Amino acid sequence: MASITAISGSAALGMSVLLLFFVAGFALTLITPYPADRLI
Repeated sequence: MASITAISGSAALGMSVLLLFFVAGFALTLITPYPADRLI
């Protein structure tokens, strides 16, 4: 039971971190004046 909670908790943490990186990358793409195609 505890291992299932730990696995789901780490999965939720990973999803939130992934979403945070996605939002940060999207914001940087909008803010950056030059095309950021070479960064990807």
